[in-house]
Amino acid sequence: MLLQWCNLKPLGPSKLAAIRFSSPCRVQAVKIFPTGAKPFAYSPDIVACTEPASFFTDVYFNAQPVPGSQDGKLKLKAPNALIPTVIAYSGGQTEFAIDMGADFVTRLMIVRGDFESVSMAIYGEVVTDAIASVTSYTPGLLHLPEPVSVSPPLDLANAADPTCLARQLLTLIPDAPSLNLVIRLMFCLKPPNDDWDLPEFPHLYSDLNEEDMDIDLDTAFRCLSRPVAEDASVESLQRFAEKIADAIGPMDDTQAYLVSGILCRSASQNPHFAQALMQSIDLENVFDVSNLNDDDTIYTLLDASTNPDISELLNVDWFKDTLRSVESLPTARREVKKGAQRLTARVRHWQIFEDALSNPEGNFVDACRFLKDVGSEEKSFGIWLSCMTMHEDLWASLLDGPTHGDGPLASFLDPPSTAISHGDFLGFVKAYIGVASVLAVYAWSDSLPNDHCRERTLGVLRSWQDVPGYREVHSLAKFTGVYLIKASQIVNHLLLLRQMTFRLECMTIDNDPPAQSGIHAENIILNLVNEPRCYLSSDFVKCLRSWQPFSLTYISEEERISLHRAATIADDGLLGAMEELVRTDSSPFDLGRVRGLRVAVAVILHELEEDETGDWNVLDTAWRGGIQGMVFHVIDMASSVSQELKTLCSLNMTQPREAGIVEQLLLLADELLPLVIHLEPLSVTTSRSMRCVIVAIADIFICADLFLSQPPVPPSLALTGKRVRQTCVAFLRQLSEFLGADSPKRGPALFLRTLFEHGLRVDNIDPAHRIRQVYTLVDCLMPDASEAAQSNRRWILSVIPHILTDLGTFFRALDVDSRLDFLRSTRFPR
Repeated sequence: MLLQWCNLKPLGPSKLAAIRFSSPCRVQAVKIFPTGAKPFAYSPDIVACTEPASFFTDVYFNAQPVPGSQDGKLKLKAPNALIPTVIAYSGGQTEFAIDMGADFVTRLMIVRGDFESVSMAIYGEVVTDAIASVTSYTPGLLHLPEPVSVSPPLDLANAADPTCLARQLLTLIPDAPSLNLVIRLMFCLKPPNDDWDLPEFPHLYSDLNEEDMDIDLDTAFRCLSRPVAEDASVESLQRFAEKIADAIGPMDDTQAYLVSGILCRSASQNPHFAQALMQSIDLENVFDVSNLNDDDTIYTLLDASTNPDISELLNVDWFKDTLRSVESLPTARREVKKGAQRLTARVRHWQIFEDALSNPEGNFVDACRFLKDVGSEEKSFGIWLSCMTMHEDLWASLLDGPTHGDGPLASFLDPPSTAISHGDFLGFVKAYIGVASVLAVYAWSDSLPNDHCRERTLGVLRSWQDVPGYREVHSLAKFTGVYLIKASQIVNHLLLLRQMTFRLECMTIDNDPPAQSGIHAENIILNLVNEPRCYLSSDFVKCLRSWQPFSLTYISEEERISLHRAATIADDGLLGAMEELVRTDSSPFDLGRVRGLRVAVAVILHELEEDETGDWNVLDTAWRGGIQGMVFHVIDMASSVSQELKTLCSLNMTQPREAGIVEQLLLLADELLPLVIHLEPLSVTTSRSMRCVIVAIADIFICADLFLSQPPVPPSLALTGKRVRQTCVAFLRQLSEFLGADSPKRGPALFLRTLFEHGLRVDNIDPAHRIRQVYTLVDCLMPDASEAAQSNRRWILSVIPHILTDLGTFFRALDVDSRLDFLRSTRFPR
């Protein structure tokens, strides 16, 4: 309800203004109106007056205990204690939510700031002295609000032209260039600072007809530093390509680098240019093993291969053989070998992606992996986006395919991956192109700068971060032989590009007086920090660590400190991550602690998965840092997380916890289990350690199902809970098979016996629910019915005799339906 409307003007040098309420109340929101606004339709004579257009203001509430509460004096000793909050007003009609808590009320509100006047409406509730006594209780369901579908202008997956929104945003800038030119300038060619000051900019193009004279490779390379005009004739492009071919001489390292640079700079230009180069240049006379053994050359070719025509030129046997020779070269540096591997994969994946655009039975998983890889580097990303919007055949394949439909954008989270339909995949690619195009417009508006376009563009990106599907881009994470679908985010993934992170950092460092663009930037970063793999970006970590105390407008100081600590863990590298995991003086599992642990796990997993010598690096770092038995520390952490989850879903009444802590604990558990899989072969584990792991997994599996069965379940928690349960099953199967390869007693027999015993254990978890969920895990560990009878018989004879007594006890505790299901199983020979 509206508590009060007021026009405040500060008095005296203290710049203070005060509002006194007639009765105790709890303020819930403050809405500020710009000058000239008429906030009340039935009172047109009331006109707001807020000057200046943007400012900071401190708001204090005189906090008093709730009338009639018995413990109010214990909670608040000083009768005039003030609860402070800060409002960053950036203009327009803006509402600020205020959480005073349920324990306090106020009768006095003090406002201090650098403003001449401010018109505000204060909303909340009046708190009476009488406290109603509860005589009866009727349980009911809490209903989640219905999700609001994305508006059609933002739903690019179903748009006829996924770049339409970007083109519309670009019209907010006077005399704006075309979207294709913006993409090339922002991501591919990067004009020098001097060009920005020229009156012809951005319409500065390469002159391909320089006096029609012969040119050398260095001249051609420098000439292509500017974009080629979109209306350049095919003949002029062909002549320039022939000049380049004529300038090629005997093989050497410099020539190989210049040719790769020419291919890279032409990759984002007019499609006819790359095709002309492909017809004119014989790359077999340019590249060999010796000159490809160079970081700059191999990675420049990697960027160039993002063009489909150049990729096709490189997709020949002699070149692939050359890359294999580079990989096997003893003198080749690790970065060169990795670049050769990525170049081979990119050439192969381009063909897969192009086929998936038109083939309903295409390999959509590898096509998504290609998009993930392309979107991780700025120049490759820009070349791919330019090609998709300028190559008519690719564009036609995208638009002429089946439509996505009316449902939400496919997230590709739920296995099996082959269930992705062709229409869902094309809808995903459209959304990817649309988001990428909007990012190009944001970069251009920020470079000028044009605050109007920048603010609108950041608002769109911020909106997409809350839309399922648009924020998700799907890749396969290898789980030691088992591929599990995991999600990262389209918007968030592309915002981790170096220039995007730098732009967001600049917008959040100096935002005084507060601008809406800066507030949008802080909100966008606050969404990014929820994904621990974002901290693997050194630029993102630098952004978080650059914030000074009390310098932000939206992110609180407590949150800033928590983010700074997580960024410090990532910046300290492998040793810092290990020290975080083995800390014994750690605080309870609050959101800050869980965030730090997830970052630490991400750093260690990245080292193990992305580096060929990752296993050795982890062991060596642990040894030098005095950290012994890393796998046992990880197992203990998984056990601690499972105990915390059990506390949250206990039959006893639990204390209120931070919002979102359940989902974050489940995500931490989901990330800890793959780390155990990686570290277990590097250590000598005991049966006791394995039993601890099995018990922790069973408790996580049980608790995840309990959280899913207690409505209302937020959509993000539902996805997380299902994914964690899939991880638990995959982990148990893989670890059981790995340990049972040599000794069944240490593998399936140990796992099943531990589950039987744990299923019959009594604690604060619903015992009926516990035994049903444990039976589900037991069923997953049994041999597959599709396997040969001989294989099943061998498994039974080697495992069942060791667990027969425990199996009988567990079987008698099952309900009738579970017993029948167990007996009907076709896995056991009759």
